Parts: sequence; C-alpha cells; structure tokens
Amino acid sequence: QCICAQPQEVVFTSGATESTNLVFVGLLLAPRKRHKIVVSAIEHKSVLECAALLEEHGFNVVRLPVTPNGIVDLEAAAHAITPETALVSVQAANNEIGTIQPISQLARLAHSAGAFFHVDAVQALGKMPVSMQEWECDFASFSAHKIYGPKGIGALFVRGGPQRWPWPYPIRGGG
Repeated sequence: QCICAQPQEVVFTSGATESTNLVFVGLLLAPRKRHKIVVSAIEHKSVLECAALLEEHGFNVVRLPVTPNGIVDLEAAAHAITPETALVSVQAANNEIGTIQPISQLARLAHSAGAFFHVDAVQALGKMPVSMQEWECDFASFSAHKIYGPKGIGALFVRGGPQRWPWPYPIRGGG
C-alpha cells in the first residue's frame, strides 16, 4: 500500500542492492537489441557498479550530469535517452545530498524511447510520497532497514508482477 502497487508486483529480496542487481544482470543476460544504459552521475554505487558491469560487457553507459543543485539535467536526459536505450536508472532521493529527482519526467522520457525505467527508491520510502503509479516506473528497489525494518530484507517492484519480467532470470535453481 505504501508504494501504490499490487501485492503481486512486490518481490522480496535481501536488500536494494540485490534488487538492483536483478534488474541489471537480467538485462545483461538478455539478447542485445538495445545497447545503451542511462544513469545519473550521482547514483548509489549499487547502480553505478552494475552500470560499469554492463559497460564491461559492451553496453554504452551514459552518466547524466546534474545541475549545481544536484538535480538530473532534464535537457541532457532528453538527448541521452534514445531508441537505443534499454534501461534508465535514477535514484529518487540521493543518499548523500538529499536531492529529489524528477522521477515521473525521467520515466516518461525513458518510455517515449521504448526503454525500461528503474528507480532506486531506498532513500525516498518513508520520507516522501512514493507511488509506483504516479512515478510510472517499471522497476524499483527498496531496503527495509531504511524504514526501521531489519537489515537483510528488501524488495523489488516489478510492474505487472514477475510474469511481466522482460529478461532471463539471473538467479537459477530452486524453482
């Protein structure tokens, strides 16, 4: 309820890092139709390191600049997000400087180019309204310990639920 999602759209994980890795590594395993990943330059290292992994495997990674106020430059995003873009990932609320990003606008830019949109929502949950419907994201990562839950519990929002997962599953075995 607190993220405006359906129960079947929430997949529990060990934390946001695992959730983010599922998205990026799933894309890595998919047949390549699009070769570009777009992230902001001030992402959490769980996103930046996943983007670097894809870069090592031939993806073109674009790191969006931010304004002097720490907000993703929307004009740069509009130029960077093209029909070659597979995934855009931007943190909703920055863990170091606290800036709130224009998630809905970035998601619309991604979708208009046919790309998926992921949001690292760890720092936003419990501190500001978080709505998967309003944000129009395809994936979102969460960690319980940021909202006074235990460490080692997280979640991945997948729009439409696991049956709508677009890539090969990166974790094998166990059904």
